[in-house]
Amino acid sequence: GLVSGAVSLALVTLALVAVRGALSLAAVVLLYLIPVAVAAVVGGLWAALPVALVADLVVNFFFVPPYYTLFVGNLEHVIVLLIYVLIALAISFAVDLAARQRARAAKREVEAHLLSRASTAPLGEGSLPGLLNDIKDTFGMTGVALLKSGATGEEPVASVGSISRSRPVLSAPAGDSLRLVAWGPEVFGQDAAALRRMAGVAARALEAQRLSAEAARADDLAQIDRARSALLAAVGHDLRTPLAGIKVAVSSLRQSDAALPPEAQAELLATIEESTDALSELVDNLLGLSRLQAGVLSVHLDAVPLDAVVGAALLHLG
Repeated sequence: GLVSGAVSLALVTLALVAVRGALSLAAVVLLYLIPVAVAAVVGGLWAALPVALVADLVVNFFFVPPYYTLFVGNLEHVIVLLIYVLIALAISFAVDLAARQRARAAKREVEAHLLSRASTAPLGEGSLPGLLNDIKDTFGMTGVALLKSGATGEEPVASVGSISRSRPVLSAPAGDSLRLVAWGPEVFGQDAAALRRMAGVAARALEAQRLSAEAARADDLAQIDRARSALLAAVGHDLRTPLAGIKVAVSSLRQSDAALPPEAQAELLATIEESTDALSELVDNLLGLSRLQAGVLSVHLDAVPLDAVVGAALLHLG
């Protein structure tokens, strides 16, 4: 700000000295407000104040008779120089205030955009790291982490960027035994307050991610229960079929009042044998399935003919 004010002050002086006498002192003073405004825009209030005082001295030195001295012999010129200083100060305050409000509005817009992205982003496994990465990029941090306190100390729940052992520039409570920390350039004022608000958002994202994972696990358990119910129903049907065949055949053979021919007796005995074989194979499959789930049975994949698999399935269907 000081450099910009000094450069613009030199340029205005060179331009006005070349046409000195063609402009009134009031017009010259108004043109010398330009360097003050430039310094205020670039560097703020504390850069514009010294530029305004130096500009007042330059006007007195180059444009107030007698020239090239700081003596002022006319009361009207004294009033003009004083009014110039007052106007320059007012412009400095106004421009600095406008710049601060514009910066504050820009920060609010960035924070609102970040909060909007955090609230509309889909919940999932990467929602919390994505939020931390947005915080790191928005505020120019080198690393951001969400820490959780435990029996052995604080451990990172999620982190992005370069995590250092040095003291973080920001440490904000983010909920029950949670803390948001960030490493990077120093933050002040509104930036620190915004990052503290984002700590609460990060805690809510962690909780939402946990609830989403629990819902996914519950859905998986529900699918497993449905598959188990379907398997039990199918096994029950497969068990009842051979048992019913054995029961009917044995009951028929045990009827003392019915004289069955040898062919019928042989057919009933064959039914009993086939049903017993099917029942034994089904029990072996169930035992093999339980050993698979327990991790006792090793599985070795191998190629088998497709027609053999289809034929075996058709034979089981009867």
